[in-house]
Amino acid sequence: MKRYLSWFLIFLAVFLMAAPAVAQHNKHIVGYYPNWQWYDRNQLINPEALYYEKYTVINYAFFRPLVDGSIESTDSWADENLLLGPMIWWPVQTHDSTRSLPYLAHQAGVKVLPSIGGWTCSEYFPTISASPTKRQTFVTHCINLIQTYHFDGIDLDWEYPGYAPQGG
Repeated sequence: MKRYLSWFLIFLAVFLMAAPAVAQHNKHIVGYYPNWQWYDRNQLINPEALYYEKYTVINYAFFRPLVDGSIESTDSWADENLLLGPMIWWPVQTHDSTRSLPYLAHQAGVKVLPSIGGWTCSEYFPTISASPTKRQTFVTHCINLIQTYHFDGIDLDWEYPGYAPQGG
């Protein structure tokens, strides 16, 4: 009996080692990076301190859509330092892009998207979506965000379509 059990275990081990690996899942692990958190606790939550291997996508929060379809920053100082890298003042004023959130995330194979909207910044989405001119302006500004900050797409965070207090 022991002999059969031994052969069975050997066969099972060989079979399992020869079997194709289980297909990788297509799940995404998305984290939000709120630009205002950069100020808290002496900048401990800066791009260089993140564990990028824990994510597949980082949504940078938030940008605000305006009534005309344009998009503005909710914190231009934080955005400049986090998305372009900290300022180097001498000998030439420039940003250290190798310390920016998009650069560090891309080095780790992580995508970065700007979150546009959110709970407090979604009020103009109904107006923008109802107007072809405002939609075109919105698209143009989205493209500009992608090109300026090396984003990999857009996270449209419309909260909530159909919500009457915000014109939905």
